[in-house]
Amino acid sequence: MAANLHKQTVLVDSRDDVEWNHLVNVLVGSAKGMFFQGTKKPLSGDHEDAKSVADIIMAGMKSAGALNVVQVCTDTCSVMRAAWRLVEEQYPW
Repeated sequence: MAANLHKQTVLVDSRDDVEWNHLVNVLVGSAKGMFFQGTKKPLSGDHEDAKSVADIIMAGMKSAGALNVVQVCTDTCSVMRAAWRLVEEQYPW
């Protein structure tokens, strides 16, 4: 459903659950509403790394229609900043 909307924002944050599993939440928002895309566990397993998080961000962008994404919002932890650099390499606009 989110892929049919235009001018979208992808929102990403990370957290630990009560068992210390690292999780990344992805939401897609537009003027028509917010859509929860899901919570993913980074493939790195016991820790977050930039590549795993970047893959999750890019999957969220693709599900939203990457050309419709006008911004990606994350928190500012070092892993997210490094992931953003990897995303910018793939999507330089």
